[in-house]
Amino acid sequence: NLTVASADVGGTLNLTGGGTIGQSVAIHANALNATTTNGAITLTNAANAINTASLSTSGADNASLTDASALTVGSATIGGDLTLNGASSIGQTGAIHAHALNVASTGGAIALTNAGNNFATATVAASGANNASLTDGANLTLASADVGGNLALNGGGSIGQSGAVQAGTLNVTTSG
Repeated sequence: NLTVASADVGGTLNLTGGGTIGQSVAIHANALNATTTNGAITLTNAANAINTASLSTSGADNASLTDASALTVGSATIGGDLTLNGASSIGQTGAIHAHALNVASTGGAIALTNAGNNFATATVAASGANNASLTDGANLTLASADVGGNLALNGGGSIGQSGAVQAGTLNVTTSG
């Protein structure tokens, strides 16, 4: 198991482990690459400041990341659930693959619109008048949504819901 006790990196912080990856203090890094072959990734310090993150777990292991600044997901391949929490915007440059996605922002928009995304089930929350956009290349089930602004859902298959959806405006598009 790996626990980050101090990290202030101007470049890329690479964390690789055969067990869990966690932290005891905030991580400040321009980029973070965290990979574990047997265990969860839990990097949930509210003072984390990471510009771009790439995460990977295997099996049914989960990953959780909290960021105090704008966060961009470079890529994520998570065997279990992926949880992203931010105090600013949350976006992506690469695909997210996870059993389920839980994403929340208290101070910015959420834009996870890569056509290669595959997370089957999603929970999304964006406070204030902030917007949220989710794209899943396959079927998408919305477990819950609480979005003050516009919520846009795009799917390569069917789009459904299993919980309450609250949004200023809801736009749903599917090609399946």
